[in-house]
Amino acid sequence: MRTAILRGATATAALLSVLSAGAYSAAAQPAQQNQALRTPHVQPIRGGEVRHADFPHTRQGLIRAGKWVHRRGNCGDSFCTIQYYPPRNTYRAYKMFRCGTFRLLDFQGRYHTHNHGSLRVHLLDRNQKVIRRIASGGRPIVNWGPVFFVKTCKR
Repeated sequence: MRTAILRGATATAALLSVLSAGAYSAAAQPAQQNQALRTPHVQPIRGGEVRHADFPHTRQGLIRAGKWVHRRGNCGDSFCTIQYYPPRNTYRAYKMFRCGTFRLLDFQGRYHTHNHGSLRVHLLDRNQKVIRRIASGGRPIVNWGPVFFVKTCKR
C-alpha cells in the first residue's frame, strides 16, 4: 500500500511538472511577442539617413558601442546613440546623418549619445515638442523613454 501511495505521489509530481512546464511555455510566449514588438528602430521621415553597427550584448560589447558612438571617424558629421536590440541580442549603435527628422520606435533606457554635427540636435516628445537640445559636440547620456523623434541640423 505504501509503495502504491509513493508511486501515485511520484506520478502526480511528474504530471504537475509537465503541466507547469506547459503553463510556463504558454506564459513565456506573450513576453517573447512583446519583446519582438519592442524592437528599437530609427525611421527617417523627413530627409536624413540612418546606419547602424552591432556589438555583442556583453559588458565589453557595450564599451565598444560607446567608443564607436564617441569616435568621430565612425559617426562623422552626425548624431549617434546606442540601444539594446533584442532580435540579435546585441547593442546597436545608430548613426543619424544629413539634416532631417527621425522617428524613434521603442527606444528605451539610458544610453550615451554624441552630436558630432555642427548644429544642434533636438529631442522631441510624441507631439514633436522639444524635450532637450544637444549642442554641437554634446555628449550627454539620454533617457530615451519620453523621446519619440530626433531633429538634426537645428539652429
